[in-house]
Amino acid sequence: MEGVLTQFLSMQTLIFIVIVYLAVATFRKVIEALAPKIAPIFPDKYEPWWVDFWHEWVLLAAPSVIGGLIAYFVESYPYPEMFANSTPGRVFFGIVAGLICNNTYKFLKKKINQLMSKRVEEEEKKLTE
Repeated sequence: MEGVLTQFLSMQTLIFIVIVYLAVATFRKVIEALAPKIAPIFPDKYEPWWVDFWHEWVLLAAPSVIGGLIAYFVESYPYPEMFANSTPGRVFFGIVAGLICNNTYKFLKKKINQLMSKRVEEEEKKLTE
């Protein structure tokens, strides 16, 4: 079991997770930039529940879907040995990497906000003294 985790948590996996994150970030920025330009075309079709659907469903599922699609189409990437031999294995690897990407982003964002708020409080104390 230890060998499996060592293979899965390799540098190639971390790079794949970063690739998935960058692809999702690009997808999100493109869609969110185009949405205000497209909305006037369909003013009677826009409803507030689309925003909730976008945040609660699409953005949560996008890393897994994009990770699976990248793994399906990019066969030459150096996947871990246990996943590289079959298309379903690669797709599973991509989906799991997308899930890890999604959770890692949330975890890091929370930690950075905590660290930043502590740092801001320390700097405010220095200024008031």
